[in-house]
Parts: sequence; structure tokens; C-alpha cells
Amino acid sequence: MACLYYHIDRCTAPCIGKIDRESYGRNVKDAMDLLKGKRKKIVEKLESRMKQLAEDLDFEVAQKVKEDIELLNQFSLDSYISSVKKVDYDVIALHYDGVIDDCFIILFSVIGGRVTRKEFFNFNTISMGREEVLKDFLISFYRNENIPPEIDLRFYPSDRGSIEQLFAELAGRKVSIKIPFRGNKRKMSDLAAENLNMYIYKTDYQVVGQRLRELLGLKRFPYWIEGFDISHFSERERVGAAVAFSRGKADRSRYRNYIIKEAGAGDTEALKEVLERRFRGVEEFPDLLLIDGGMGQLGAALEVKRKLNISSDVVALAKREERVFMEGGGSLVFPDDSPERFLFQNIRDEVHRRAITHHRKRRQQLSTKK
Repeated sequence: MACLYYHIDRCTAPCIGKIDRESYGRNVKDAMDLLKGKRKKIVEKLESRMKQLAEDLDFEVAQKVKEDIELLNQFSLDSYISSVKKVDYDVIALHYDGVIDDCFIILFSVIGGRVTRKEFFNFNTISMGREEVLKDFLISFYRNENIPPEIDLRFYPSDRGSIEQLFAELAGRKVSIKIPFRGNKRKMSDLAAENLNMYIYKTDYQVVGQRLRELLGLKRFPYWIEGFDISHFSERERVGAAVAFSRGKADRSRYRNYIIKEAGAGDTEALKEVLERRFRGVEEFPDLLLIDGGMGQLGAALEVKRKLNISSDVVALAKREERVFMEGGGSLVFPDDSPERFLFQNIRDEVHRRAITHHRKRRQQLSTKK
């Protein structure tokens, strides 16, 4: 089975034969060229492929290639090197669920400017609060491990000063516990948090789902989530899109595109039409509907829910603050490092990308008919 990276289009899944040997070899060569600083060569190759895809009317794939080109143009090789000054340090990210007393931790060891070790930990704990959990982990782990000169964290443990003093005594030199806020070390810390979220999805979606249920007051456990979005250009050629995630992974067999036919002006009216067409006459409903938007979009979705007697829970995710608006009133913002926030962003970004791609393809098809 392919991992989450494949389902969100970040890997070609050679481990299960989703790409042939020749194509994989070309990808490896391109990666080597990029690391050698030959970015322009790769961009030119991608631009040529994008034009050919557009000529073949394969606009969705062409859009993905365009996005790859944009990412490459923003790419800086320095951002993938942890430090110009080769300082050895460890990076730790932690996710603690106080509801079920479960803890996930990832640790990177950086030696000579490169990550030489990546390790995950999952355990139950009776400690109170994430600061106490982190303190207990640090003391327990480094009693039997080499202690680096610096340990970078996402937040400070309780009794930070006492821990630094203990580690200095054990290591025979100064040991600093820090929170990096900028630069390459911050990027490494962000990468650790992202890897931890991926790990939680792959190993125990039950933790993520239970946390969502508790935080959002859901009636159903969110095994099956569908995301919805509307795309248009000045109210012209409006389209809608729906994506589905099962246990945190994209389920493309349930993706749907819609052309808005009868709805009045405005995104909320278009959303109502999409939801009615998606669920009219349906007997089995998703556990959760995630609507791209704010209170207005949530209200429109709830109107359709009542009309069609949809049993799904409904929430909306607003882009500006990443704020989640809940069906029973109120709202919240997930912590930056939480897998719940990461999951909702993945679903929102996936349906947004699909809606935009569908809209561009629709406009292109209409322009060729004129």
C-alpha cells in the first residue's frame, strides 16, 4: 500500500511499482542535477513538458507541472542544508494528546550539517501537560545517549534550566536547549513537525480522529471526510469540486467535479447546488463534511443538511486564520504543530487545487469551441 506522500502527490511510489524503472531513473537524474545547482536545466525541461501537455489538452497534469516549476523557481539549496557553520544538534518535535494520554515524538540528529538519524517514539504517559511530558522524555532519553551541544525544540520543557544543568554535568560541557524562530534551524524544526504528523497518520489515525471528535464536538468518528470548494472567475463558468479522505488518506475514487448550472450568484448558492447534487438520493453519508470558507459557507451547508436530512457532521475552514467554524456554534484554531491542523489543510488544499484545475480546464474547453 502506498504511503501518504503518494496520495498527496509528493512521491511516485517506486516501492510498490507505481512508476517504471526508466521514468524513475530520469527522476533520480533530475534530482542529482538539482543538487548540483542545475536548476535552469530542469525548469526548461518541465516547461517543455507543460507545453506539450497543454497541446494534448491534459490541463490538470499541466497545472501540476506548472506548480512544480513555481516551486523550483523558489527553491534555494541553502534551505536544505541545516547550517553553514557545522554545529551538531538534535531536533525534537512532540505531539501530546491529553485526552487519551498518548504521546508521539520525532528526533533528528544533525551532525556535520546533515541529518544522520531520524527516530520516532510513541508511548502512553501519566504526566500532566506537554511540558512535563517533554521534560520526562528528555531526561529518560539522554541518560543513555550522547548529549549534543544543542537541543532544538518547538516549546520549552518544564524546569528547562535544571535540565540544562543536568545535561552539562553528564556531558562535561555546556548544553543549550533552544527554540529556533528563524533560519535553517527553524526550517529543520518545521520539517521534523511535518514528518511527525505524517508518522501519526501512517501509524495511528485513531489518535487524530479522536482528537478531532473531542475538539470539534463531532457526533461521528471522522473516518470518512469529504471536502468541498467552489471556483470561478468573476462569477463566470463556476465549478465545484469534492475530494474524499479515508482514515487520513486521499481516496481518489470518490473525487467529483461539478459544473454549476442553476444556482444564483455567489459562492454560497453555488455550494448549495453542489451539495444537493452530491447527496440527493444518497443513503450512505461521509462522517464529516469540510467546507472551504467561513460562517457563510457553513450556514449554506447546514441548510442543505437539514433539507436532505444528511447525517454527516459539518465544519468550515477559513483560509485567513485557518479557523474552524463548528456546526453547534463557536470556532477554534488548531495548534500550528498539530496533526489535526495538518490533515484539514491537506484536505482543503487538495479540494482547492482540484476546483481551480477543473475551472481552468472548463475555460480552456469553452475557448476552443469558439
